[in-house]
Amino acid sequence: MATPKQLYYEKRGQILVKNLQSRHFDAYYCENKEEALKKALELIPEGSSVGWGGAMSCEQIGLMDALKAGNYKALDRSLAKDAQEREQMMKEMLFADVF
Repeated sequence: MATPKQLYYEKRGQILVKNLQSRHFDAYYCENKEEALKKALELIPEGSSVGWGGAMSCEQIGLMDALKAGNYKALDRSLAKDAQEREQMMKEMLFADVF
């Protein structure tokens, strides 16, 4: 059985999704980080180049690790060896399939 806190978050999440969709955003409510990771991977086609700019929620659900381990071109600027390589990665991110 769901706790009052879980019910509160679910109800607020559904309201937020509805409001975002009314503004033409694609929005989804996921009950936990496992569901969120599964949904995120469903939305990113395999083989895509993917860049990010320091998204903590993506880190928290394990998305970055999943992208690096999967069939994706992960553009992780934090792994750059020097400033020149970091700058090159940031330029590649401008043309990434998913950002």
